[in-house]
Amino acid sequence: MVTFDPKEIFIAIPTRGQPHVECVARLEVIRDENQGLSPIRWVKGGHSVASNRNEIVREFLKGPWQHLIMVDDDVAAHPDLLGIAGHGLDIVGAPCLIARQEVLVPFPNVFDFREGAFVPAKHAFRPERGLVEVDGIGTGTICLSRKVLEHPALRVPFQHGFDQDGVIVITEDLVFCRRVRELGFKIWADYDRMSDQWVKVSLLGLQERYSQAMEIYRQRMNASQGIGQVTAPPERRTNGGIILP
Repeated sequence: MVTFDPKEIFIAIPTRGQPHVECVARLEVIRDENQGLSPIRWVKGGHSVASNRNEIVREFLKGPWQHLIMVDDDVAAHPDLLGIAGHGLDIVGAPCLIARQEVLVPFPNVFDFREGAFVPAKHAFRPERGLVEVDGIGTGTICLSRKVLEHPALRVPFQHGFDQDGVIVITEDLVFCRRVRELGFKIWADYDRMSDQWVKVSLLGLQERYSQAMEIYRQRMNASQGIGQVTAPPERRTNGGIILP
């Protein structure tokens, strides 16, 4: 059973100053429906989202709260957002769909860690419900316990991963996931409270990606019946482009 006390929850949004209207509207409803919830904190910074997250963590640790919930400013949280704090777990994320160049169609931002890298979770493309333990999750909507953030090894919890040339090769959310797992914490995805990320996409490009995915599916069905083999369909550059943001 999910239980929570709004007085023990601190909600904060890292932003560069242009939050999406759907994010704001949803958080206003959540605020109005939960008496005792502290004022929602908007932390604006111009350097990096990792810096904003660390500033939020410092403010959280100075207060009386037991759970920190961060919501990205382009995400409309689930109406029962506070429920992710009621599981009695240290790290719970509410998945949202994301688009990646290497994956044809949008998929939940949950990951397995295999062969030294984060890859889309094996279960990402089938319906899930409830809590699922994962190796990594994007921090678009994430709930962290005070126990996690007070760990001495996480004094600076969010930092990018760079290669030897100073190029970012892994974002701050997955670096965080890797570090907390090494410290023995478990990460959970709450599929009953998925968030909705609002991004600008090319609809022509999205249609092209779905067409490619359907062609691969058709080939696999034929191959399973001994008809032909699976080959990657050729990419066609459309007026809208095929690379999703």
